[in-house]
Amino acid sequence: MVHGIELSTALPLLAAGLVALLGVILFTVKGQIDWLWAIPLAVGAMAGSRIGAQVSLGPNASRWVYSMLLVVLAGEAVRLGFLLL
Repeated sequence: MVHGIELSTALPLLAAGLVALLGVILFTVKGQIDWLWAIPLAVGAMAGSRIGAQVSLGPNASRWVYSMLLVVLAGEAVRLGFLLL
């Protein structure tokens, strides 16, 4: 194990991280990143992934996920209703 992560999990994560880093470098060099949007989006993604991982491992995970699914579907139904008006 490498710091609690098995090697079969660590290697693909390392590869994905290197590809992402290469993408950031290339797009930065070309000036194609709007940092005003990118930084808050990255912070939100990191926070959301941390919270989502903790919630999904909790004792009421299936009930919480089902509740969120219903909220999202209801929101999309309302949005679709406004689009059709």
